[in-house]
Amino acid sequence: MFAIFDLDHTLFHSNVSYEFGKFLYKKGIISLKDSLFCIFIYFLHRYFKLSLQQTHHQIFRRIFIGKSLSEFRSEAKEFFDKHWSQLISAKVVQFLEEAKRSGFPIAILSCSPHFLLEEVGKRFQVGLYHGTEYLIDPKESFVSVGKIMDGENKKNFILKNNPFLKKEIVVYTDSYMDLPLLEVAHRRVCINPDANLRNICISRGWEIFET
Repeated sequence: MFAIFDLDHTLFHSNVSYEFGKFLYKKGIISLKDSLFCIFIYFLHRYFKLSLQQTHHQIFRRIFIGKSLSEFRSEAKEFFDKHWSQLISAKVVQFLEEAKRSGFPIAILSCSPHFLLEEVGKRFQVGLYHGTEYLIDPKESFVSVGKIMDGENKKNFILKNNPFLKKEIVVYTDSYMDLPLLEVAHRRVCINPDANLRNICISRGWEIFET
């Protein structure tokens, strides 16, 4: 078995990028104005179908462009040091730990920035992980948004980089946006699925797991 986990609302109770933004605001690293802007963009994405591409590009231009990757890696470490136990969904993490004990390969894929996934991978002791790419210049300052880890790119990542293609693939996620990934899986475990995914689960007989 090859176990693939989404992060937001799956391994974590909430959206990690949103929680990280609150942490940066409380530390005074981003202003109230910038914080409210990010909340507004997140609201448009969650409730008015603003695309992931538009969401990332808007927030990147407002918060990240020209800033240091090393600074945000340092802030991510402090953020997770302080909030890790509150973020994780223990019932879902049990699936990950069971897969580790069984020696199964594991991947964590998320549309959150990759520098957050680096820290998540270390803490879960998972070697294969990937998030949305924020590209840097030779001085390691952010310059642009690269590949966004949406459902289609999650699927492509697994199909192109997975050395375990002959193993049964199981996907754990909450989101309809991961449908392209779910459709190449052998088993789907939908964690507190959103309304669109719940309807698909019911019609196709996919597993629903409520935490």
